[in-house]
Amino acid sequence: MPNLSRRPLVPALFVLVGGMPQAAGAIDVVAGARAGWTLTDLAGANDEGAGSRQAAVLGGVVGWEFNPTFSLRVEPGWTQKGCDLDNFDTGDLTSAVRLSYFEIPVLARFKHAMEDGSGGGAFAVVGPSFAISTSSNLIVAGGDENISEHVKGFDFGLAFGAGLDLAAEKGIVSFEARYVIGLSDAFESSAPQQSVTSDLSNRALQITVSWWGRIH
Repeated sequence: MPNLSRRPLVPALFVLVGGMPQAAGAIDVVAGARAGWTLTDLAGANDEGAGSRQAAVLGGVVGWEFNPTFSLRVEPGWTQKGCDLDNFDTGDLTSAVRLSYFEIPVLARFKHAMEDGSGGGAFAVVGPSFAISTSSNLIVAGGDENISEHVKGFDFGLAFGAGLDLAAEKGIVSFEARYVIGLSDAFESSAPQQSVTSDLSNRALQITVSWWGRIH
């Protein structure tokens, strides 16, 4: 005799399987571009003479919106870091450590959405930031020296920030202030002046504007 108690399980499985694509489809995919200004520095126990330098941030935005209040963002882009060396300036000839990276922050994004359904609202982000060194130069009184062999090829940090989303035509414009703390040493153990460079790590304040929209 067939087990009648198992029969309700069959339609239940079809309901579950049939509902899975619908649940997956509820995740909105977003994409866009991001650009802005950054104030960077190298911080450590012996960072005397290392001053902040201004540089640029330029990249893209890809994200997955799970609901109106939470999303996951990946924001690959190019950014400059390093510091000015004020103690080595000679007249109008400045000195600096100029480090360029391809940076990939992976961020959890929490949003307080506006009740009018426009897509605007305040938000906060936090997550790890992975960076690959693309160029490293030491500028001393106008002279330029490649120091890539002394700079680590990979940099790891923690990013956190906050901002505001505003509804725009066919998308959202986001204004954001973000701070990125380097959690790894910027220089190799073979770098000269280990008493200074051994524990230096990157720090960066980023002020950016981005535009993004839903693509799925």
